[in-house]
Amino acid sequence: MIDKTYIEETLSPIFWDYEVDVNQLYLITLDKEPAYLFLTKEYILKRILERVPWYSILKLYGKDYLTQNLTHELIEKIRNQEIRNRYELVRKVLHGEPLPLQDGVLKIVQDLKIPFYLTGGTALSRVYFNHRYSDDLDFL
Repeated sequence: MIDKTYIEETLSPIFWDYEVDVNQLYLITLDKEPAYLFLTKEYILKRILERVPWYSILKLYGKDYLTQNLTHELIEKIRNQEIRNRYELVRKVLHGEPLPLQDGVLKIVQDLKIPFYLTGGTALSRVYFNHRYSDDLDFL
């Protein structure tokens, strides 16, 4: 379980307008406590996604939890279109779904029948770890 101090430091600024224990809110998101009034798991996660930096969210919940709970339905409820787009991309990466631009470029290069291999972090991410998103492709 994550340190309660980190939970408080991360969640208190975004739930300042509610008189509620942020540790309880965290437990609601983990399905360890029932929803409190309108503060459902979905509502809490949506608010966290809209206001907390990605790496803080990753530290709070971990990759496995986010892979399971960062759903298309939850992402669609985020009000800001740019944030929605980012999390939809994150969801695709977490689920190993193809990324359109990179796949298009790779298809074109493969069709040229020129020998190549990928290097760098993107290659590691796409082929082995699937742990992050990257826009670039490093060819050699």
